[in-house]
Amino acid sequence: MPDDAAHLPDLPPPRGGVAWDDDASAGGWIGPRLGDPGTVGGCVPSGFAAYARIPDAPAWSDEDEAMGSLYLGHGGSGPEQMDLLLEALAPFTGGQECHFALWTGYGWLYDHGTRPEDSTSFAALTYAIDDVGEGDAPGSSFALAQARAQAAAHALRAARQVERPAAPMLELPHRGYHLWHGPLAQAAAFASLDQSPTLWWPDDRSWFVCTELDTVATDLGGSEELVAALLAVPGLRASRVSPEDPVRMPADW
Repeated sequence: MPDDAAHLPDLPPPRGGVAWDDDASAGGWIGPRLGDPGTVGGCVPSGFAAYARIPDAPAWSDEDEAMGSLYLGHGGSGPEQMDLLLEALAPFTGGQECHFALWTGYGWLYDHGTRPEDSTSFAALTYAIDDVGEGDAPGSSFALAQARAQAAAHALRAARQVERPAAPMLELPHRGYHLWHGPLAQAAAFASLDQSPTLWWPDDRSWFVCTELDTVATDLGGSEELVAALLAVPGLRASRVSPEDPVRMPADW
């Protein structure tokens, strides 16, 4: 059987120029300002003038709920919630640098310095080739075709894996995060994987967005002007919340 690594195509990674942080210092201010777990204040730091909630599922979707990302994917008929939020945040952000945090537990991440196909999270698509008939011995056209199909499946999966950075993670209660930075548009770095950042904020900390993994809505804090602007965005369906409010869990939980 051919070596899978020899058949990996020269494909770009599923992200655009992520500048991973060298350490977790950019997020050091968050932990001391978090409140009780399971509340808005447990994922969005205290100290903001106003707080808002945005359903993760877009208004046009047939799905009532989406969980853990502002990207629904599936090639929908309207804008993603992420697109609407980015447009609304832009006037309140300007050209300043922003910071982004990604939960370390996603299955498409693999350990730094290893091959994606060797990762324990690598769910390879495979084709059985051990049940070939007598006329399909190793080296036959059938066996080679199966081997090539398996290598192609490995390549497709490997091209959608992302290497974890070597830097220390930001450690918050019950979660570890990898940090990167860049302009506001870098919030879409993992759009091809239908994943928005778990946490993100601008350099001046004037707003903060949290998309908790197990919830169906994104909570954020900011100024009264920002929250009012979000409430006015058609299709975003933003609503006001307070730090003491519980996060929104799936209806069937």
